[in-house]
Amino acid sequence: MARRIFDARIAKKGQIVIPKALREKFRLRENARVVLVGTEDGVLIRPLHQKPWSRLRGHIKGAMTIAELDRLLEEAKLSLLEAK
Repeated sequence: MARRIFDARIAKKGQIVIPKALREKFRLRENARVVLVGTEDGVLIRPLHQKPWSRLRGHIKGAMTIAELDRLLEEAKLSLLEAK
């Protein structure tokens, strides 16, 4: 994608809409996390790509069966492929 400049409006509660072309390019989906960085030139919005298993912290208690581990690994692989 060639460098393009987009225009956005800030809503009453400080919300902005990221243009579709940018959401697609940077794989930003609904509820995606981003990092806002204040610079001398303005605000930089960067995607925060989390490891797929980071959301599992605290959910796995006790021993897992082989089938459960296999399913978990398959879900992680699919998640990694989607992130590419």
